[in-house]
Amino acid sequence: MDCLKEMQQHLQFFCPMCSKSICDMSKVWEKLDEEVALTPMPESYQNKRVFLILPEQEDLDFMQ
Repeated sequence: MDCLKEMQQHLQFFCPMCSKSICDMSKVWEKLDEEVALTPMPESYQNKRVFLILPEQEDLDFMQ
């Protein structure tokens, strides 16, 4: 548990082995989603899709 406390003191909230969150990050993700939604997409990137592998989710997803 000492390593967990040290990680928190250094604002590291993800497991160094699996990259999953070590605490509830839902409020952070909500805030990021809001900021992204308010940011205009450059024309050259509109209608592009990327394949993401997210450590937080067990499934794979396409994002636009």
